[in-house]
Amino acid sequence: MTDILRKIYFAVKLKIDMYFSQTGRQYRDALARFEKWAAEDHVPIIKVPRLYDKQTVQKMPYYAPELNFATSIIIREKITRLVDVGSYVVWYPMISAVVDLETVDVRPTLPPMDMFKSRKGIITALPYPDESVQALSSLCVLEHVGLGRYGDPIGYNLDWDAALELGRVIMPGGHLILSTMLGRKSIQFDAGRVYDIESLLSMFPSFEISETMIYDMHTLEKMTEDEMYKMCSKDSAANALSRIFICIYFRKKEKKQTC
Repeated sequence: MTDILRKIYFAVKLKIDMYFSQTGRQYRDALARFEKWAAEDHVPIIKVPRLYDKQTVQKMPYYAPELNFATSIIIREKITRLVDVGSYVVWYPMISAVVDLETVDVRPTLPPMDMFKSRKGIITALPYPDESVQALSSLCVLEHVGLGRYGDPIGYNLDWDAALELGRVIMPGGHLILSTMLGRKSIQFDAGRVYDIESLLSMFPSFEISETMIYDMHTLEKMTEDEMYKMCSKDSAANALSRIFICIYFRKKEKKQTC
């Protein structure tokens, strides 16, 4: 029902804008000219208006720094095989050009593509044996786990279960590339969780931090830790908005040798 109402809303909006907005008038004027030219050339005109594509700038998506961070590490560390759990599908065709990629998501990636493998699964029960994965990425996923937004199971502490599961499948010395939202600790149901830095890092006791990047998802500008703490502070009005992203490159701790 929601999809039907959405389609009706945009269909009505398009009709109104076609006749009453400046962009609509520009479209109709241009259409009349092309219909005249096409008639002389015996070429049919099919009306497919795209009124909302005329923008003065192309806005970079908020996740662009995450993809740059993850891709840079994969190339720099010469990672050859990667398991990705739930990240951005737009990234898969690109990163699969440099690694042997297998993806896991509660929603299968369709249509199937021969450039990478895709399987259905959930981050709290990954289909891999203990300590069998060399490198794993999961971008903008952890904060959604347990909220049911994408058809996954609902559970208050399932994000902690997910963190433990990542620790289970990654081998000692292995790579984990993760990103999530920072701010005053809260749950914005069912959009996502916001973590404070201390609670986030406590979820990964078997890992060591190799590299981090913090950025403002509105401006895409990198932030220092001091700027991050200031924005996350309880007396900061900005912390009401989950606008800080952190990207973390972890390495799984090696097992201590016993005598």
